[in-house]
Amino acid sequence: MKNLIDRVLAQIQKDIKEEDMTAVEELIKSVPEENLKGYLPEEELRKYLDDIREIFWFEELPVNIQNKICKEQVKDFKATHAEGDNPFPDVETCRKYYLEEHDTGFYITGEDSCCVLDEEEYPRKRSI
Repeated sequence: MKNLIDRVLAQIQKDIKEEDMTAVEELIKSVPEENLKGYLPEEELRKYLDDIREIFWFEELPVNIQNKICKEQVKDFKATHAEGDNPFPDVETCRKYYLEEHDTGFYITGEDSCCVLDEEEYPRKRSI
């Protein structure tokens, strides 16, 4: 296997030198996304993540996405808080909190995943 890897690396170097990235790009497309992310230095990974996210404020999100976020929050808080200490016992309480009491941003990637953003790190704006 090492011999094959060495030959492939040599061909990649040749292709790069000749500025022909077609075969290299096709090869890389078959690499799982997590492996590609793991290959990037931390700063490059952060730049990539910043490029693909768009910030939405809770009130700007469609109701079905608001509900999805709140269902995840309710589930997370049930797992980490005692019953009487849970600030989000149900979806409606969670929605009310985000709509009326707290200015919180969420980013949405192309994969439609959500993450709560820290307000100090990402001040209110549409995209980063």
